[in-house]
Amino acid sequence: MLRNNIHKYRLDMIRSLDQGKLLLIFCCLEFLVGTSLYADDPKPFKHEKQIYVDQNKDIYVGVRQPLFLTVSSSGQKDGVKIPLYSKGDTIRGKIPLPFKAKRGGKHKIYYMDLYDKGQNNKDREGLFEINVDDLSPETKFIYNGSTKHRVHSKMIIYGSNLEVSLKAEDIGSGLKGSFYSINGSNFKYFQKSIPFENEGLYIVRAYSVDKVGNAEEIKTSEFRIDKTAPKSSMSWSNIRYKDIASPVSNIVLKAKDDYAGVGRIFYSFSGFGKRIKGKWSGKPISLKGMKQGNWNFTWYSQDNVGNVERTQSISFYLDVTPPKANLAVIGVQHKKSSKTYISLSAKIKLNASDNKAGVEKIQYLLEKGRYKSYKKPFSLPAKHGLHSVSVLSHDKVANVSSQKISNYYMDLRLPKTYHYFIGQSYKKDKYTYISNQTRISFRGKDEDSGIKKVYYRIDNESPKEFRKPFRITVKGACSVKFYSEDQVGNKELARKLNLFVDEEPPEIYFRQSIKRIGVKTIDDTKVGVYPKGTSVYLAATDDASGIDTISWILNGQKSDVRASHIKLKSRGLHTIVIKAVDLVGNLSVKNLNIIID
Repeated sequence: MLRNNIHKYRLDMIRSLDQGKLLLIFCCLEFLVGTSLYADDPKPFKHEKQIYVDQNKDIYVGVRQPLFLTVSSSGQKDGVKIPLYSKGDTIRGKIPLPFKAKRGGKHKIYYMDLYDKGQNNKDREGLFEINVDDLSPETKFIYNGSTKHRVHSKMIIYGSNLEVSLKAEDIGSGLKGSFYSINGSNFKYFQKSIPFENEGLYIVRAYSVDKVGNAEEIKTSEFRIDKTAPKSSMSWSNIRYKDIASPVSNIVLKAKDDYAGVGRIFYSFSGFGKRIKGKWSGKPISLKGMKQGNWNFTWYSQDNVGNVERTQSISFYLDVTPPKANLAVIGVQHKKSSKTYISLSAKIKLNASDNKAGVEKIQYLLEKGRYKSYKKPFSLPAKHGLHSVSVLSHDKVANVSSQKISNYYMDLRLPKTYHYFIGQSYKKDKYTYISNQTRISFRGKDEDSGIKKVYYRIDNESPKEFRKPFRITVKGACSVKFYSEDQVGNKELARKLNLFVDEEPPEIYFRQSIKRIGVKTIDDTKVGVYPKGTSVYLAATDDASGIDTISWILNGQKSDVRASHIKLKSRGLHTIVIKAVDLVGNLSVKNLNIIID
């Protein structure tokens, strides 16, 4: 609103006898719109000061705007108007001197009759008011249709579809119009919102003018139109092989925008009939927990003013299955119960298979210590007993198998072979005496991998595998060498058995204690006759193993008494059966008939 400053202009008027009441009116000044002037830098139009009368017939003028007073006997617009000269006008007939309001607000003009001495100073007549407008309009920039982003205090960026409008207000005489200039162009009268379709930097200048010619200071808006979408890229962190990734693989997204800056990066995973959406948080995107198989990854970025780039995508296979390691023994091995026995010369060979990415490396650990990379088959420590081998297999996308442990028992102990005889045998000096009916058998013993085979060799014959007890039928001395081999190839040193095959029975001897006294023939056989009390002495010899026992049967009666002589007490024919057995069971039998008289 106009400031409520009341400026008093005293006008002494003399009543005329032949005229009625004088009308005091302001001179009507034509309001001339200033002619626009342009220079290299855009300059606002030149706006002349003018008088404005609103619909309520209130008068508005500008500060220091020249004002003239006229009198007329008619209130008509086209009536005769006579200018009023002030006391300071020395030359009448020319244009009167104007008066001007120095401050804004509501101003009043009074007049009084100087001949009316009784008139109270307060009883003024003919009050006239004018409004002096010393305030220019206020213009604001209105931005519509686009997203705004402030880079810093002096730079604002908008996206597509920006339209700028001017909104001006004036609290005095009212708004006459607004004007704008873009990037130094000539000012134009603002009628409707201004579209900005092209990308670039803009400087928009604007101001407004009220109805008495007050123009505000030029206001400036500087901004950039950014219609270019950001550019983003995707990369893998950690391990990836070709188009194969694993749960330890991470996706990293980056984007760049030259002006408004990157606002958001959106992404999604598609696979197995579902879609997983997300917004890039600045941290690597983990693939943990996702199902193994084919996936499609899409992403795009959006800047801070809504420009969106074209969606990009890649396809990859998520491999979550680690390789499978296998251990094999190269060389002699034997499985018994739950153990695997190996020889000293055996080596461990490792390999692995993988479902997709392929095997990158295999590591192994012996007993304790650190894992080593497998390059070729290796031997276990040359120590009898149980050994453990731990294996890890890695594929090319860092899937690692669980630790696979295999135990191997290294058998370094030699077996032992025992011999035994089925039948008579007798050990004497360096030989063991047997008969041709005695069978020889072997039994191997091994506390680890177990006996595989037992071998024997008679004299210089080729070694034979022992399968069942056997006999040696050739008379005389011989040697038998024998040894065992266990299941992993350990062979004991051959042991030697010196044998003597005794196949000759003993030779029996007897002699009577008294000389014969006669001879009788019985069944065509001559039988010696001896006196009563004669004893028969028995003996036997053996050229090899030796005599074991001598026994006799007298007249069909076996005697339990083993004696070297038989005393004959009764008269008559006596039949004696004499038996001699050597130490390997060879039997010799001899019959003796004797008559006691």
